[in-house]
Amino acid sequence: MNRLPMLPLLFASSLATAAPVRHAVVVGANEGGGVLEELRYAERDAGSMADLLVELGDFDQDLVTVLYAPTAEELREALAEHASISAEYDDDLFLLYYSGHADGQGLRLGDDRYFYETLKHDFRVVDAEVRIGILDSCRSGTITRLKGAAVTESLFGNDGTVEGEAWLTASAADEVAQESDALRGGFFTHYLLSGMRGAADTNDAVVDLDELYRYTLERVVANTGGTSVGTQHPHFQNKLQGSGAVSLT
Repeated sequence: MNRLPMLPLLFASSLATAAPVRHAVVVGANEGGGVLEELRYAERDAGSMADLLVELGDFDQDLVTVLYAPTAEELREALAEHASISAEYDDDLFLLYYSGHADGQGLRLGDDRYFYETLKHDFRVVDAEVRIGILDSCRSGTITRLKGAAVTESLFGNDGTVEGEAWLTASAADEVAQESDALRGGFFTHYLLSGMRGAADTNDAVVDLDELYRYTLERVVANTGGTSVGTQHPHFQNKLQGSGAVSLT
């Protein structure tokens, strides 16, 4: 595991302020253990995502934890640390991003497996007003099948506040998430980053989750349709309640 030295975690009570704060755990893991072929761009994608969250997403640089090739326990500890951070604030947004191997049971971190049920539990221990999970991995849509709160209808595009949880996944539960040498990254993360830089915006110079999903879905489907593996379909699960848009950049 490597943590960027420029991104330390802070836990002082003085962190609590009236303004919303954004914090994140960003993970990249090229190795999946066993006979799985090493990925080329997962860790690169994670670094790009972390940079963009700080650059355009108003995420606090001191509260973005970047993990490269962590063990399951190291990722679990990072989520616990961000649960402590969340407890310091009355209003915060937490984002988990993962790029790496996975299967129908969970994330593959080297020889470790982080089961989806455990991941969802540890993710929800972070008691932020809004939690966003983004998984760029094979069969990542499995996590949206797990039991939980009922999915609400789309709430984006209205003024107001939103609380709850949302997941964006690179693929359906039975699909492979693909990398591209031409793009030098995963198809899903490439178009996520492009969308977050402004390409997904349709009206107001702000990219929200709904816009980002629609943009990413359209382009991933269009650009994986001709690959030898076949079309990849990103998924979006919305468990947000209230009214209003959750902007990312």
